[in-house]
Amino acid sequence: MTVVRAKAPAKINLGLEITGRRPDGFHDIVTIFQTIDLQDSLRVSPDHQLRLKVDDPLLQGESNLALRAAKSLQERFSSAKGANIRLEKNIPLAAGLGGASSDAAATLRALSLLWEIEPTTAEVIEVASSLGSDAPFFLTGGTALGRGRGEIVQPLSNQVSAWVVLVVPSLVLENKTATMFGMLNDSDFTSGGTVLALSERIEAGESIIGVELPNTFSRHAFKVWPILDALSEEFRSAGARGVSLSGAGPSLFTLVGDEAEATFMRDRMINRVSSKARVFLCQTTSHTPLPVRDNR
Repeated sequence: MTVVRAKAPAKINLGLEITGRRPDGFHDIVTIFQTIDLQDSLRVSPDHQLRLKVDDPLLQGESNLALRAAKSLQERFSSAKGANIRLEKNIPLAAGLGGASSDAAATLRALSLLWEIEPTTAEVIEVASSLGSDAPFFLTGGTALGRGRGEIVQPLSNQVSAWVVLVVPSLVLENKTATMFGMLNDSDFTSGGTVLALSERIEAGESIIGVELPNTFSRHAFKVWPILDALSEEFRSAGARGVSLSGAGPSLFTLVGDEAEATFMRDRMINRVSSKARVFLCQTTSHTPLPVRDNR
């Protein structure tokens, strides 16, 4: 039996600015997306209908973006084929790391291979865009500039290479993304120039380790989740030269150039905050791994 396996990487935002509110109710952003090697795993195999099994029961059901991606691809190409999709979650939920969108993108790529569909780039981006604003980015991954709602993706010619110490607080906020966007007002909107300058620095091959990475959501996130202040202080006392918020939060991260230094920082953070947050040691990646066919 043919089985296709795929990896769905998490992302961090190496800067994020909101440039304004759109007539459709969404917001325009300028951000730098970056994939990391914290990944969910998918296994898809032929079936007579579409089935999804997730190792986290809370994610089982019709609203799961991986299942919605499968149905969207099926409808887009009028396919009568089904699939048994097994999803193993490692990326924390609702943490600003893009896990659900990445699962959707990985599902599109895996099923295209399983069903022997060869969508054009425009077609697969169109399907991905309908599932989540950052889903198109995960089709390629690496280091990329994101604009519009996040669906306009421009890969950067130079890729960021760094260790990432990631701290994910054990926090839950109902309808987090919508709630955080709803807190924005005109004073939060900027030109996006700071993020664009960061992208130019990356393109020039300059390091951004220790550089202040702006995130419009930070002002609100630190009020919604007061624990972020304490976690940031722990980060800095462990040697972090810059602590940044990913997405709309609540995940915090720092970039480190040396593995030993990053490992020390990870271990110290685990000792200090393990009762309040999960701590990960990751690396940036230059692309989303391609799905692979297993014919055993």
